[in-house]
Amino acid sequence: MKLFIPVIIALCIMIAPAFSEDAPAKPNVLFIAIDDLRDWVGYLGGHPQARTPNIDRLAARGVAFTRSYCASPSCNPSRASLMSGMRPGTTGVYNNSDDWRQFIDPELTLNMHFRANGYEVLGSGKIYHESFTSPESWDGYLEDEGVSPEVPPGRPDGIGGIKFAPLDCGDEDLPDWKIVDYAIERLGETRDKPLFLACGIHMPHMPWNVPRKYYDMHPLDQIVLPPHLAPGVDLADVPPPGIRMAAPRINHRRVVEAGQWKEAVQGYLAAISYTDMLIGRLLDALDQSPVKDNTIICLWSDHGWNLGEKEHWRKFALWEETTRSPLLWVVPGGTTAGTVSDRTVDLTSVYPTLCDLCGIETPNHVEGSSIRTLLEDPAAAWAMPALSTYTYNNHAVRDEGWRYIRYRNGEEELYNNAVDPNEWHNLAKDPAMTARKREMSRWIPTDNYIPPIRKTALEQPAGTRIVNLGSRRFGTVAVDRSSSLRFTVRNKSMERLENLRIMIDGEGAGNFKLLDFQAVPVLSPGAVVGFNIRFAPASHGEKRASLHVSYTGSERSPYRILLIGDAYQLSPEIVVSQPAERDLKDGKSRTLFGTTEAGGKGITKTFVIRNTGNADLEKILITLDGANADDYSIATTKQTSLSPRGRAEFSVKFKPAAAGIRKASLRIRSNDADETPFDIDLSGVGAAP
Repeated sequence: MKLFIPVIIALCIMIAPAFSEDAPAKPNVLFIAIDDLRDWVGYLGGHPQARTPNIDRLAARGVAFTRSYCASPSCNPSRASLMSGMRPGTTGVYNNSDDWRQFIDPELTLNMHFRANGYEVLGSGKIYHESFTSPESWDGYLEDEGVSPEVPPGRPDGIGGIKFAPLDCGDEDLPDWKIVDYAIERLGETRDKPLFLACGIHMPHMPWNVPRKYYDMHPLDQIVLPPHLAPGVDLADVPPPGIRMAAPRINHRRVVEAGQWKEAVQGYLAAISYTDMLIGRLLDALDQSPVKDNTIICLWSDHGWNLGEKEHWRKFALWEETTRSPLLWVVPGGTTAGTVSDRTVDLTSVYPTLCDLCGIETPNHVEGSSIRTLLEDPAAAWAMPALSTYTYNNHAVRDEGWRYIRYRNGEEELYNNAVDPNEWHNLAKDPAMTARKREMSRWIPTDNYIPPIRKTALEQPAGTRIVNLGSRRFGTVAVDRSSSLRFTVRNKSMERLENLRIMIDGEGAGNFKLLDFQAVPVLSPGAVVGFNIRFAPASHGEKRASLHVSYTGSERSPYRILLIGDAYQLSPEIVVSQPAERDLKDGKSRTLFGTTEAGGKGITKTFVIRNTGNADLEKILITLDGANADDYSIATTKQTSLSPRGRAEFSVKFKPAAAGIRKASLRIRSNDADETPFDIDLSGVGAAP
């Protein structure tokens, strides 16, 4: 019988790509996100003066969707929805100010899911809303993209909140150039894992400050304004919630009164042309890369933009211009070049489609549907409309012919887009449209709530909030022993919460016990109630269960977190660590030593061994083997045994004898456990002298 000795190794490492001459079996993914790009691209025909030859070149390689819509016309909720697979009404991420990390467990996100399924996940630029980044959920991410040049003092930079100006600088002086550079460099590498590479381009997000030559591509005297009606006419049949979203007296009136409408349109077109140049650079790099024949391309924009239609500027509304955006797919062997799909889809389809195409199981929490059938046959039957949500309980449903908007107060808009593409005639009050509205309204979510996290805060320790869908670890505990954590629930709302309940369920629920808590009939605003959870494992291994906090009205969406504990049979235990560094797993982790000159001084990492068990550790042995084991050396501890809570140090030095990737295995044994050593892969790069 083999003796298993649990070992945890904590290291502070910099994630770097692993290289191999063998191509990965799974397809790579080039994931291109563009900020604020509406339908003003060549293949969609949104504006006659849009010049996007590279985006059109990409469209010609695969399937171009003509009716693709965002989940929310706002950066943060749109991106949080796409990257989590959940709609805003499910997560509660409705606004740019909502920190999605407090509502969505990062473990549920698209990049983390691909990472957990063997992909190397790299990124640059704007994938999530930049106020709430999550760099730890990537294997590598561009840290410094630089800043844009400033508009010189005294030069006009737009009007009010609508910012635009030509710059006397080069293409490479804007952050987006560096963002694309990072992606180009990663495409040029080979690796022993499939690659998920995300490239988030800021343009054409405001300010539309790009090199002057892109303004010159759109002469001001030739600018065509978007279709519009006389002031007040278009909004005459729009209900008050829509007018509040349009806010005609804020941006539109200022732009028109200043005589800057054409200048603003020119600025947006110029920013789009700059963006298109960047897409061309990416495509050229992919075509010259070792992964060109095995890479899925998905290009999307988080939402559209109004430039004066309905006297509205920016996104933040539920009409066609604010919700429609490009969506392009190129799948080697899975799409036909030059095909177009007129089916109506929204961006919640991206997560499940990528999983479907890459042979990865789609998680249960994902609400969108895979559109793989439309990639294979763009004209296939498709009954599902697109759904867009802006703030709490305001929704738009879009099918191939109609748009239906219902606001939280029940007021409505209905447009026959087949004959009224500009949505100038609201038919919602026409009695003949009752059946149409009834049919479209069945797609509007019935569970439109502010999630429980906004009313309750689950905390551990007291005052430290745990995010909804987050987790709490109980550490490592011997079988038949236990550890406990104290939790509190706080009522953050101004309402009385009735019948507060806490429940533990899931496969490992029998290993956790709720203590010191009884159902609370009423929890007043600001009140706090505490309880304990004891982790008492009955057998060795990892144990997981779910903790649910609910109250009357929240039954369909309880505040829930994951409880995690590790159990071991009482035996010697080794912990190997470097201070303040993350844990690695036996046989699954790689320690990266970075790059050092071949034949040079080398790089050394020092480790600490601690005995956290209840018995002596005897015959500690640390060895190296593998193809390049000679490039590594161990300065081992003089101690050959450790008493309980004892500690000792050892170090590993990487001194490559030759250039290139140098790999070895570090093995730690104790108590004659020769058949089951704890293994960590070591990797370093020898630079040519």
